[in-house]
Amino acid sequence: MIRDCTTTSICIYTCRYEVNYIGTTEHSGTHIDAPSHFYRGRLRMHQIPLTKLYGPGVILDVKKQVSRNPGYKVRISDIRRWETYHGRIPNGAMVLMSSGWYRRYPDPYKVYSTNNISDFKSYRFPSFDFNALNFLANQRSVHAVGSDSPSIYRGTSTQPDFSGFVVLFKRNIPVVLSVANVDRLPNFGSTVFLPAINIYDGSGAPVRVFATVPESKMKY
Repeated sequence: MIRDCTTTSICIYTCRYEVNYIGTTEHSGTHIDAPSHFYRGRLRMHQIPLTKLYGPGVILDVKKQVSRNPGYKVRISDIRRWETYHGRIPNGAMVLMSSGWYRRYPDPYKVYSTNNISDFKSYRFPSFDFNALNFLANQRSVHAVGSDSPSIYRGTSTQPDFSGFVVLFKRNIPVVLSVANVDRLPNFGSTVFLPAINIYDGSGAPVRVFATVPESKMKY
């Protein structure tokens, strides 16, 4: 019988040793979209500098809007409102939408608010509108944009539309999706980290998002 490891040298031949197989797509669960995901010639996962994978957390709280309209899209006015209270979005910010949507996971029918998961046109969930993403990409110097829903950009209801992603990826700004517990962060004052798996030549990667928060700003 194989026994648990001991400190003896013979252990290398007799102790229990466990190895498991991991299989996943790059874009499943909580994950990062590298800019190359929708834009040829932009950064791939292994090319994203570590310095772009953390920064001041800018939390856009739209839970009230989403409670009235599950398909709500973050607007420039929401960003301006945040800046009214906290000042201009700092350089290198990690901008995250906080809608509370992550509580619907892992049920795909609740996540996409649909009775027919194969019907893209029926999907309804909170995201950003194009003008807000264009503003963040070209009027502010952010490190990443993300959400607690399955996508940052819904586009139209009739066909897939990735223009909201493209406007960020053109500027080499990564996206992080399906982030849990965003509503536990203060609207400003945290530092958000995106320690993604460093997949060579990847278009994205799973990530375990975490944040540090000063005790004075903790939500208990």
